[in-house]
Amino acid sequence: MNKQLEQMVTNLTTNLVNIFKEDEEKDLVTVVKQEDADVNFFTAQMLAVYILFRKLEGYEEIDLLEFISILNKLAVQFLLEEQKEEISNE
Repeated sequence: MNKQLEQMVTNLTTNLVNIFKEDEEKDLVTVVKQEDADVNFFTAQMLAVYILFRKLEGYEEIDLLEFISILNKLAVQFLLEEQKEEISNE
C-alpha cells in the first residue's frame, strides 16, 4: 500500500472511531477536500470500514473478500426489506 493511501486509511479509520467517542476524547483528523475524493479515497474508505468492522466485531481472521461478502449479504437483505415495505404500503 502506498504512503498516501495508507495515510488516508488511517485518517478515515480514526474519523469512524471518533463516532463512538465523546467530543473531548476525539482524535484530530485531516480534512479531505471534496475534489480529492478519487478512487484512492473510496478504496481507503472501504478499507477503513473493514478495519472498523474487524475491531468492533472481533473478527480479526476475516479477510477483505469475506468482508465484501458480508456487505453484499447486508445489501441484499436491505433491498428485500425495502421491497417488502413498498409492497405493504400499496
